[in-house]
Amino acid sequence: MNSSDIDLFPSSKTIALSTNASLKALDREEKKKLSFANQSICVRLSDNNGRQVCSWQVPRKRLVNSYIQTLIARSPAWNANNKCVISYLKENGSGSVILPADYRANCKPHPSSYYIALQTTRRVPDALNDEKYLGDSKFVISDVPRFTQNGKHEVTKEDIRSWVVFGLEEEDSDMQLKKKNVAQLDCSLEKCRKEIEKTATKPIYDKKGKIMKGKI
Repeated sequence: MNSSDIDLFPSSKTIALSTNASLKALDREEKKKLSFANQSICVRLSDNNGRQVCSWQVPRKRLVNSYIQTLIARSPAWNANNKCVISYLKENGSGSVILPADYRANCKPHPSSYYIALQTTRRVPDALNDEKYLGDSKFVISDVPRFTQNGKHEVTKEDIRSWVVFGLEEEDSDMQLKKKNVAQLDCSLEKCRKEIEKTATKPIYDKKGKIMKGKI
């Protein structure tokens, strides 16, 4: 190979083509980011019975608690007497919990949708300031048998309490809904634990994309 074959000084045309290719790649990347930021995320609001009352299509770039709170405040379901704050979003179907810091990164567009989990903040009244306060509520159960059906054991107050609690869990609709929500949250917590375990074993990359090695 002769020295004349080596292009030490690229022509202006070669430089222009390289520059244009780089600009096009940057333009494509910018369009991808813009498209991702403008994706519509379906956010839903339900009442205490789990029925949907409102639904919004929120751009990903505006998917923050402050903006969602504004939408709720403008909705017909809003009650100014209830001081509610948004705790998290829960994916419809899977029940996965998305925390506020992860809304923009982890929420998925259609067909996925997310229910808003509200936390009611209430001020507990001080009984000492209530002149008519008479004490805790009580109720009386009449005709309680002294012994169990087989007659071998005497019925105790712990037995009666267990019977009342069991009846509430089996028959009360609010209690059943809360049990269902707790079960879904338990599943989400288990998924979070598994994700944390996976994250601990994932490699860490430096700015150049190389795996970092060493001990902490």
